[in-house]
Amino acid sequence: MVGIFESLEMGREWVAKIPGYERNDFTYDGEPQVEEMIFEDKLPDYIEIPCNNQRIPLTKWMFEEEPGPMIDIVWLELPQFDGSGSGLVDGMTRVDAYSIPNDKMKDYIQGREDNYLRVKQYLESKNYQVKREFRGSQDGEAIVYRQKKRDSDWHFLMHMDPIFAEQFPKDEAEMIQLIEENLISE
Repeated sequence: MVGIFESLEMGREWVAKIPGYERNDFTYDGEPQVEEMIFEDKLPDYIEIPCNNQRIPLTKWMFEEEPGPMIDIVWLELPQFDGSGSGLVDGMTRVDAYSIPNDKMKDYIQGREDNYLRVKQYLESKNYQVKREFRGSQDGEAIVYRQKKRDSDWHFLMHMDPIFAEQFPKDEAEMIQLIEENLISE
């Protein structure tokens, strides 16, 4: 986190001063998108970027892990709570490894949890142990399983990603077929 700007435009004006900054505009699914990044090899060991009579220090060493050739820039819109509101705040909320629009989050969570319980119940009926793993990882939480009596190793089944939450088969037979296709042959 660097700071709060009054507008996205002001933030972009400031970040454009950082050596190695690049912006790519493109369209995805018919919607305009913006990808912004800083190329690490152009970011000096130490630099101060001015902003409204202040200087913000930056260094390529401020990142927890070696970021690789580029550092993604992520803009977050923060709601103001000093006035009256008008319902659910705009924006997105991170759910595990994915950003979900606030107005879709309740349905997303419900679908994700319902689908997990359906998979778990089916596998347990087939004598498998089931649990959730990898929460907080880059690809997010996943379902893993093992045969109760014969298997000491846990096996990956599927990620609990937006496709799992929103497009997982509602039809029981389709769900079973998908699970069976993903099970490791014994």
